[in-house]
Amino acid sequence: MSGSNFSILNSQFSILNFDEEMVVKNVLKPVLVLLTLTSLSCGTSSSGRAQIIEPEIQLVQTQGPSDMNYSGPVSIKFEMQVDNRSGEPIILRKLDLRNIGSGPYVLRSRPVFFNSRFPAQKVSTIEFWAEAYSRGGPLGSDEPVMVRGIAYFDTPAGPLHKIFTQMISQYRNQR
Repeated sequence: MSGSNFSILNSQFSILNFDEEMVVKNVLKPVLVLLTLTSLSCGTSSSGRAQIIEPEIQLVQTQGPSDMNYSGPVSIKFEMQVDNRSGEPIILRKLDLRNIGSGPYVLRSRPVFFNSRFPAQKVSTIEFWAEAYSRGGPLGSDEPVMVRGIAYFDTPAGPLHKIFTQMISQYRNQR
């Protein structure tokens, strides 16, 4: 009797093994093939990113809430220095700026649009204004502001997106 129970258990295990093989053949192998093809195609296709040397970007705040001592909607004046280290001219089309953390103002989440050309292997500076909301008052008006930006460029090699972060001082002698 124990021998028959063993053979039943043994046959049940072989049925389970057979089902596992079916699952592997019919489900897992096609999924693995699909994942492999997807990863290969991602590695070989262009990602929409130009293959040139990325520019270096520096922001300087030239006028802000600490200059105005005002609470409410304000415009912040910036200078943006772009060091185009590539051998290709680039054209800045759009700039998105966002605060990281707190500070004397909160940047509005509206992009700033440009049509500014930066020659190859040159450093150029442009000025622009960004909309913000100032907290106002003496407390916090001197805090630095951490900014995350995405600059969208057009290049002869295709589009280029440069992501950068920068701490911006509210003191003129540290700008």
